[in-house]
Amino acid sequence: MTGRLVLCSFGTGNPELLPVRTVNLLSEATMALLPDTTPRAVTSLIAPGAKRVALPLSNPFLPGERTWSDVREEVNGGGTVVRLYPESPQIDAVALNEARTLARDGLDFEIIPEPSLGLTAAAYAGVPLELGRGTVTLVGEQASAAHGTSQTGTAIAPVGRIERANEAARRLIRSGWSDTTPCVLIQRAGEPMQMTHESILGELSRSSTLPAGGVLIAGEAVRQRATFAWFERLPLLGKRVLVTRATDQAAVMSRRLRTLGAEPVELPAIAIAQPESYDELDAAIERLSDYRWVIFTSVNAVEAFFTRLDVTGKDARAFGGAQIAAVGTATAASLHQCGLRADFVPERFIAEELLAGLLEQGAGEGRVLLPRAEKARDLLPDGLRAAGAEVDVVPVYRTIPGTPAPQLLSRVQVGEIDIVTLTSSSTARNLAMMLHGQLAPLHRAMVACISPLTAEAARAAGFRVDVVASEHTIPGLIAAVVAALEGSPS
Repeated sequence: MTGRLVLCSFGTGNPELLPVRTVNLLSEATMALLPDTTPRAVTSLIAPGAKRVALPLSNPFLPGERTWSDVREEVNGGGTVVRLYPESPQIDAVALNEARTLARDGLDFEIIPEPSLGLTAAAYAGVPLELGRGTVTLVGEQASAAHGTSQTGTAIAPVGRIERANEAARRLIRSGWSDTTPCVLIQRAGEPMQMTHESILGELSRSSTLPAGGVLIAGEAVRQRATFAWFERLPLLGKRVLVTRATDQAAVMSRRLRTLGAEPVELPAIAIAQPESYDELDAAIERLSDYRWVIFTSVNAVEAFFTRLDVTGKDARAFGGAQIAAVGTATAASLHQCGLRADFVPERFIAEELLAGLLEQGAGEGRVLLPRAEKARDLLPDGLRAAGAEVDVVPVYRTIPGTPAPQLLSRVQVGEIDIVTLTSSSTARNLAMMLHGQLAPLHRAMVACISPLTAEAARAAGFRVDVVASEHTIPGLIAAVVAALEGSPS
């Protein structure tokens, strides 16, 4: 059985910009060859059991070396070997040298076509590369031009990780570009911490203050950045946002934050666990059709309930004629995915609104099932009982403190975080506990809470609360943060 060797790029390091095929191959890899500059966000996509070989950025692996024989053995054994480069393999010098050597040695390979780092940098810095408006020139490290030659169009010059911008600017001038040509240096292209520095080549060539690395783009097209620099206008660009949701729920929120330019820092302050016993839940499922109302107050409750419903060999038909209530649109959507449409969803997603609406719907009579977290507020069941309902409160899951990686916790402790998002009372309490009550590193950060109840718990835990969402959902919380930064009401 023969495996495969695939050559591909990690590009900017933003995993959302990688081709789907590259992401899939990394998840299937049995061996990965990585430059020592490969970003952590990309290495995290590699299959956990894969062999990892770190290689110097500018040195190809060659026949006769241990790595070469290991790659051949892995491929011949049916494995998937992924070789990563910082630039697209079609134009990366190391990649092309390795490909030629691989071909001569008879080791088959595949190249994943990807947009180059230079093109990506241009797109994220707002430099249009319009066809028919002059040539686009990729200027390499050994660029030179005949005396008197002038260049037009747009030049893209990758800046090496130890090369400074002034050296790259001088390289362009040597290759024939005028020292009055407008230019922009883009560093960390496509990342939340992207930095751009506009100048002209002559001035840039004399500057020694800018750090090494990046992409230098020169040409008249740079003057159009005010029109096309969409990325730099994102409202959360450059903000590090702490996401405290459980690990399996953080991805959706992080994805929303990235689309607004933020860098999500996922630090799970809670984890979702099974109830200590399923006896009460199983008994409720057996008599499910006897309930007049079944009330779900969270997506977690829906998922946990239907997981157990399936274990017991039942499905949505077991609800019979019971009416269904959901505390919010996300909970209602989760129910819909399970085959149920909520009969009642309050306009505001809090227990007080749900209680008032249910009483108007007649839920104060008959039997009511409330599957929820093991520990939760009693306002809803107490209010229904006071109105005459027979309420069964059944635990379907528990929230327990999360166990974040030490390196993530240290990012909070050294004050890297710009915005803290708290999505429940338990996330507020648990985060304070993880920090041993030492909240000083977060004093300069904006603290945003999903609801007044969460804000109350956060203040009790020692946080200064800056933002409380008026719509108590993840989109509502993010919108409230954006509005606060822009100085408008949420």
